[in-house]
Amino acid sequence: SSGINAEYREKNQEYLQVMQDCYTCYCYQRQLLIQPVISNELARLHKLHSGDHCTFIRTSCMMLVRICEDEHALYHCFFAKSDLILQGLLENLTSVLYDYFRPLVIQQVQFENLADICNVLKNDIIEDQLSSKGERVLFLYFDAVSHPPPPFLF
Repeated sequence: SSGINAEYREKNQEYLQVMQDCYTCYCYQRQLLIQPVISNELARLHKLHSGDHCTFIRTSCMMLVRICEDEHALYHCFFAKSDLILQGLLENLTSVLYDYFRPLVIQQVQFENLADICNVLKNDIIEDQLSSKGERVLFLYFDAVSHPPPPFLF
């Protein structure tokens, strides 16, 4: 009986490792495929809305929310279990946006402009977009809040 249990655990561990490898490979390939597209689209939106930071932030955030929703749904077409690797993929995809946001925020010299950007993020993105999406997307926001990026360095 103990021999059968040990054999079962070994096979189960092998299966779990194979599944972990599948999760990792899937997310790695999706990131390779999608991240350049996101970067190109953010560059296009940044150029299109170069004088209007609020419109750029609103448009780019809404684009990334849709992409994250689609990636979350696609992942679950193949895998039943959510995994930290999926969360890592979504965080990596959204980090591209951080690279655009950071300079916009740092360069703001007028408090009113910075307040406008904060209002767009709070009202248009967090409250309107994310809260209407439910748990599927909110975990990204809560993870970003609980693990914020390093402070801005001037």
